[in-house]
Amino acid sequence: MVDEDLLRGDCQGEPLATFLPRELGRHLPAEGGDQDRMRALRDRLGDGLVRATLTARFVHLGWTSVEEAQAAWRRTGLSYDRRAELGLALQRLFERLDRLVQGLGWSSASGEFVLSDDEVAFRFRKPEPREDREVVAGDRGPSGELS
Repeated sequence: MVDEDLLRGDCQGEPLATFLPRELGRHLPAEGGDQDRMRALRDRLGDGLVRATLTARFVHLGWTSVEEAQAAWRRTGLSYDRRAELGLALQRLFERLDRLVQGLGWSSASGEFVLSDDEVAFRFRKPEPREDREVVAGDRGPSGELS
């Protein structure tokens, strides 16, 4: 998200000036569009410093919001302890769906995700009904690797 969005000046849900940590915000030009302002900030401070400061901001936001995030996850009915395994299953499904859509030459597609502790699925609605599923892997073993 830092490289793909923020370094390019694309800040969703909040004005760039209020999202940036104070250390960066005070160097942000007051005038111009977000992309131009972020480019000027990067030119002034360097990509490395801006990237590191934004990454630290995300870590801080994550730690200060951990209880709220856990409660939101649990409200879905999914096991919080299986979130890593579910995320990996989604990643495998995304990669396969990407290859499928490109292979079929679709310029767009729509559908819905279905998530459970045991499997994740995507149900295409358009351009044609189709479904793909991925099993959520087992528990982590003593070495920390998925079984």
